[in-house]
Amino acid sequence: MDTRRGREEREVGRSMGAGTTSTNVTHTSGGVITKTASYTMKPYDFTVKGDISSGSITITLPPVVEARGKIYTLWCIDADSNDMTITDYGDATLWTDIVLGDDNDYLVLFSNGERWFELSEQSDNGER
Repeated sequence: MDTRRGREEREVGRSMGAGTTSTNVTHTSGGVITKTASYTMKPYDFTVKGDISSGSITITLPPVVEARGKIYTLWCIDADSNDMTITDYGDATLWTDIVLGDDNDYLVLFSNGERWFELSEQSDNGER
């Protein structure tokens, strides 16, 4: 039987793209993904783990309007000596790229539909 939820889960699975090493994503409940290559987030990718053991990557946030009212966590894992750069889609005001480069560095962001707000950040130097 082809249910609506089943179709949505298959569609999300197809849209993951290169560099996905594991997924736990459904369109209806959000998701957690791990990336080993640069990636542009979808509005339902609530947590992105950047495995940068093989090289630096760039994670592009979803369009700020599509992310309105949502909270996203970006988490750096297996950093070695590489960096994970967080950039916006090009549509947010007051944005400056953020670089995470140590194991377990993370960034929590909120979108109000016009700009991104940093709710929390943890880096090797402590919370900023």
